[in-house]
Amino acid sequence: MPLREYTDKALATFIKPYDYSFRELILSVAQQYGSSHEDKDIDEPIAQMRSLVIGGVESHIAPLIGYARRVLDAGAKFILYSVEKGLYQARYFAKKTG
Repeated sequence: MPLREYTDKALATFIKPYDYSFRELILSVAQQYGSSHEDKDIDEPIAQMRSLVIGGVESHIAPLIGYARRVLDAGAKFILYSVEKGLYQARYFAKKTG
């Protein structure tokens, strides 16, 4: 499944009666907690998920950790593919010391 389709359609989390795709969850969290958030009210499902902790992480953030790993993995595979096809050449910069 393409990453974009996975992001838009795969179920990230469910709290009755709301279900969130990864896209919807990311947008909701960004709108609720982002630096441009001005509304002092928090959507009820997000507030409910904040009260649940999974592995030491609030339950609205926990699924985003796995999602972030998938995105990073996809990016790494894309770069490897690009290098193999000669479309990208990594540049290495040595730190100057002294």
